[in-house]
Amino acid sequence: MLGDSVQLGTRYADRDSQNAGRWTSDAPAVVSVTPSGLARALRVGTARLTATDGRQAVVVRFTVTER
Repeated sequence: MLGDSVQLGTRYADRDSQNAGRWTSDAPAVVSVTPSGLARALRVGTARLTATDGRQAVVVRFTVTER
């Protein structure tokens, strides 16, 4: 919901990966995300958040609604 925050995490299938992944948002005006995965809903809409360790990627779709 609008104004909420959530800490995202990753677990890659490659157990040898020492990189925790870096998060990005395709719509930072809707959902901002820090490189370590703290996401915050800034305005109503949708965003795709992606974490990558350079070899693998995790994509999460967020839909932000009003309270």
